[in-house]
Amino acid sequence: MGTNICPATPLLKHPSAAPEDAGAKFVLESKGTWLHAGYHLTSATAGTPLLALPYAMAALGWTPGLIALVVAAVISFYTCYMLSLTVEKLELDGKHCLRFWDVALHTIGPSWAYYVVAPLQYLGCFIVVVALILLGGQTLEGIFAEILVDNILKLYDCIVIVGIFVLFLSQLPSFHSLRHLNLLSTLLCLGFCICGIAGSVISGLSSEAPIKDYSVQGSSIHIMFGVFNSVSIMMTAYANPIIVEIQATLEPPSTAKILKGLLVCYSVVLSTFFSVSISGYWAFGNSVAGVVFTSMEPFAPLWLTILGNAFGCIQTIIATVVYLQPMFAKYEGMVADVNAEQFSLRNVFPRIVGRSLLVGIAVLLAAMLPFFEDFSALMGAFGFIPLCIILPLWFYNVVFDGKRTLRNRLVHMLNGVIIGISMVVTALGTIAAVRKIVLDIDTYSLFPAS
Repeated sequence: MGTNICPATPLLKHPSAAPEDAGAKFVLESKGTWLHAGYHLTSATAGTPLLALPYAMAALGWTPGLIALVVAAVISFYTCYMLSLTVEKLELDGKHCLRFWDVALHTIGPSWAYYVVAPLQYLGCFIVVVALILLGGQTLEGIFAEILVDNILKLYDCIVIVGIFVLFLSQLPSFHSLRHLNLLSTLLCLGFCICGIAGSVISGLSSEAPIKDYSVQGSSIHIMFGVFNSVSIMMTAYANPIIVEIQATLEPPSTAKILKGLLVCYSVVLSTFFSVSISGYWAFGNSVAGVVFTSMEPFAPLWLTILGNAFGCIQTIIATVVYLQPMFAKYEGMVADVNAEQFSLRNVFPRIVGRSLLVGIAVLLAAMLPFFEDFSALMGAFGFIPLCIILPLWFYNVVFDGKRTLRNRLVHMLNGVIIGISMVVTALGTIAAVRKIVLDIDTYSLFPAS
């Protein structure tokens, strides 16, 4: 996962060189309402990775697992709120922020923005795209395995099918144009969560279900690494590294709208995350699979499993397109002509070619990757904890003077404590995720058939 983040020339140009680029004008057009923000935020946060939460619970046990879920929810909402306040303050100071790296540019300086924050965000979004396409292919494979007696489709075939739908939807011109799809994504999330909860309850009550064991097993080292691996999975599930880009799609003023959108998002997030985590862990204990649908297949009705996988597959396709938007905005800012019409041949041709090429690369990599939960934990520790916790709180502490009032001093101290703990979790979570990949590496193969 290493990458050179110190090129000879900046990845980004200072905004003063181009007051309005085509990526900001065309992809991040500011037309949305607070309800649209809720749809976008929910689609980017509450997706199929939440089906791995029972697996994360298994490494923690009941009480630590529930505490970790609550703490992760509180911290993620708090950091989103801090980031929105930071963006509002910068806007009042005349510093326009349409992208996450814009906030870094105006707070911690161009070197951090150009060489660390922007590459980390774009790399993180691209890895999420690859992981979601892979997960979409796995859910589609599960559907075909259930409904076809002689299923000849391999995992990579299903990944290509998912990729075709992503390719088609990726040609929608702007983030705002995804608002109705993201409403559908929210409803699909509720749908596959209901299927997962129902399947877990049916499985847990089945007379054929295995004996439930909720103990955390293994040596002290194994348990320690499992804890940090699980925390990384939980943070990945809650993480949303594109909140600034979503706020940019709102019609100004946007701060109140994004807060209302966050309330919409977290009403869905809390209801789905906790219900799936509790029901899945209750039903299967520490034997729960990386995706809870896998554990419930032998016990739940066939139609319920197929329906849940179908909902999950479609939602994953939509979420993939959402996470492509920051990269599309960057790409079109480099190649499109801001003075030409959005749908002129001059802008449409490079848009189609560039977006198709990016999706094609993601599909190719997804077909080569034979795992998901290990991958999710690594990205959560290495990318999303810094992007979604450490950096937003750092931005806030830079923008707001911590010496003026007692409240500001207390907020700065709290932010400092969270940053320090998050840095430790990042380091240990990354080590734990890499360790698990090393332990499982013998089971990996390029272009696996299933």
